[in-house]
Amino acid sequence: MGNTRTQLVDGRFAILCRLGRGGMASAFRAYDCRQQRRVVLKAIEEAGPWRPDHPVVQEFEAWSDLDHPGIVRAHELRVAADGPLPAGMPYLVLEEVVGDNLDRTRPVAGWDGKTLRRLAVEMLSALAHIHRRGWVHRDVKPANVLQSTRGIERARLTDFGLATPCGHKDVPGELSGSFPYAAPECVLGRTLDGRTDLYALGVLLCRLAAGRRWQEPSPEQTLAHYITGRPFPGVIDAIRHLGDETLATVVTRLVSLDKARRPVDADSALRMLNDQASIEERSRIRPSIMNLRLHLDRTRLGRRHAIRVLPDVRDTIQRRLRRWCPGFGVPFVEMNASERSPAEAWLEGVAQLRDELELNQRARRAQSRKSDSLPLMRVGSRWIVDRMGSADRSSPSSVAKAILTSAGVVPVAWYVQVGFDDAYSRSVLENLYRGCQRERGPRRSGGLLLVHEATEATH
Repeated sequence: MGNTRTQLVDGRFAILCRLGRGGMASAFRAYDCRQQRRVVLKAIEEAGPWRPDHPVVQEFEAWSDLDHPGIVRAHELRVAADGPLPAGMPYLVLEEVVGDNLDRTRPVAGWDGKTLRRLAVEMLSALAHIHRRGWVHRDVKPANVLQSTRGIERARLTDFGLATPCGHKDVPGELSGSFPYAAPECVLGRTLDGRTDLYALGVLLCRLAAGRRWQEPSPEQTLAHYITGRPFPGVIDAIRHLGDETLATVVTRLVSLDKARRPVDADSALRMLNDQASIEERSRIRPSIMNLRLHLDRTRLGRRHAIRVLPDVRDTIQRRLRRWCPGFGVPFVEMNASERSPAEAWLEGVAQLRDELELNQRARRAQSRKSDSLPLMRVGSRWIVDRMGSADRSSPSSVAKAILTSAGVVPVAWYVQVGFDDAYSRSVLENLYRGCQRERGPRRSGGLLLVHEATEATH
């Protein structure tokens, strides 16, 4: 390579370092002096000089046709004219992703179910985009999935060197892909489509779930299982350790050796995963509607507890609490999403709570027990937010302490709508949840019913 730090490829790309070599290509981190950005150059070293039918032409045709946040972008296909790369060598100019591939970052103990589910959703979304454009990646494996660590952390699929149009057939007995991720149709000369990539993703998820337990089958063992139609034991064992029943069901379909038993496409697999998650979430949350009166009665007996509901039952729950709470003398505060900052919304909720507590003599006597560190002030008979108060006086812990302290005097119902998912609100909610978890039994007075809206995607 010579002095790669001073020589420019085609007078434009300053090569910074070699990232690695695999297959027919080498990858280099470089700086694009024209666009003023860091990029990755993929130099195709072992396929000969440029020609119209060069393998990189189809790779770039497939790659440049894609635009998805889960896929590394291909900027340009060029042929080296001067500089450290040999003249006539084709190379791709790719987006730089700061991170490493899953082959190097997977934990020894295996990934937990929540992390695997997120990876599955991200990869299925990327594959759905690829398949809708009429392509099959044909080489989904840990080494070709990058885990970005800058900006939005997510999985990014790379390397389209084996990408082929849907409907392509390989020569029987010749493998294009990598064992054990290649689906049976890749070896047996059958038609390839999106389900080919789904099989590879299923095996990838199994390997990440198994960790050190994974036993890599030899190509001969894999081929024998393809012919007999029985999945190899490593996959079966890994599915048992996924730790997520819904994900295990979907992965079992993905790794079916019979292509007809796999989901018809990545979109279908994604719907299976999300629909099942929605059903499970509803089964946990919907009983809260029927038990709402029981929760409120327990709060009046001094319990502190939190329940989670879906936004589509908001009207029912708020209507019932508005009707019941005044009759029982329970202050009811509703946190509704608005243009206010999260801190102001929480502080105004506390101010509303204090207004209602002023009507209760027990609360008046216990006023000294409340947190006085909040930027609240009395104007006439009302508590309002002092917007000139210093920011450090409205910390999430102080807000949570004020709510819990008030709930130690009289029963309080507090409803938080979906939309309060910022760092400030999460910190307040964590403190409130912690306060509820520390409660060992009914108190002589007080009580807290925290109703927190969850989204369909919450797990």
